[in-house]
Amino acid sequence: TGLWEKTMATVYLCGISAFIACLIGIPIGLAAARSDRFEKIVTPVIDTLQVLPSFCFIIPVVMLFRVGDVTAMIATIAFAVVPAIRYTSHGIRQVPPALIEAAKVSGCTPRQTFFRVQLPLALPEIMLGVNQ
Repeated sequence: TGLWEKTMATVYLCGISAFIACLIGIPIGLAAARSDRFEKIVTPVIDTLQVLPSFCFIIPVVMLFRVGDVTAMIATIAFAVVPAIRYTSHGIRQVPPALIEAAKVSGCTPRQTFFRVQLPLALPEIMLGVNQ
């Protein structure tokens, strides 16, 4: 019926948009978790983006890029980046301080503490943000 190509194009655009949103959102969430100053800047921005309906993202993008694949990708990325930032930051901040202290006492460098303690413990929360 000719819908297979359109369906696959939509799945492709959604997948690429989700991947790009993760590439943008997870590092911002990690930076927000590590810096209180950065979190105070990021939180109002993502709160505003989360409150706005997705239709509000589409209007300015359509005015700039017209209707098409790029417009759909930008709107999807803007909508999907918010949970990635929020859940990544929340996951890193929810790691128990006792475990971080235990890693430091064991002789872990800050980098080792992050990659071997904080990130593995926050991974379920980060994946929840990716899933959203």
